[in-house]
Amino acid sequence: MPPEVLALPETAQGEERGWRRGQDIIDALPYIDELTPEYRAALSTSSKKPSDYLAELPPEGSFVADLLERVQRGGKSEALDVQRYDLPAPEDESVEAWQGALNNAHSQLEHQYTRLLNLELLVKFGPDSWRARNDALATLVEGLKAELKVVEERTEQVNRRRKLMQLSAGEHLAQLQEQYRLLAAKNREIRAACDSLEASAAELPSAPQN
Repeated sequence: MPPEVLALPETAQGEERGWRRGQDIIDALPYIDELTPEYRAALSTSSKKPSDYLAELPPEGSFVADLLERVQRGGKSEALDVQRYDLPAPEDESVEAWQGALNNAHSQLEHQYTRLLNLELLVKFGPDSWRARNDALATLVEGLKAELKVVEERTEQVNRRRKLMQLSAGEHLAQLQEQYRLLAAKNREIRAACDSLEASAAELPSAPQN
């Protein structure tokens, strides 16, 4: 006789939406229940996919949404526009064309000067800035590790309490099942005795009528 599964297959929890719509949500005791072939077959035929979990997340910004959509389509990112860094010659010999080319040359020269200035500042202050940044990141990492340790300890405590509660519930359910089995057997015995008495009573001769 296969072991009975201590579960309530008709119990639904939460709102049925997204990939949960139309699915049977099982309230089981995983620490004491055994994964029967029926449940294995149900898991193998489930229509839920890993990507369905992301469908219920709140919408991101337009940039992130467009980026995710482009990645799903397999598209490539747009190349950088370097046309504004070009220094084309005047299109004609007019004063306006030469003035535009001259203004563009001044802009490009100022841009190159700014790049040189930034490089000089990076050479002078970059190492100290990076060391300070690395120290800040190291402090942040240590803080996150401490928070992660606290969360892991709390999770372990929750899992332990849940396991103890389920084991206790399993013992209680086993006792109730044994009581049910004994009562059902006793009821069958009483029913059989009643049927036997009724059959014996039916075989008795009827009382004479005056």
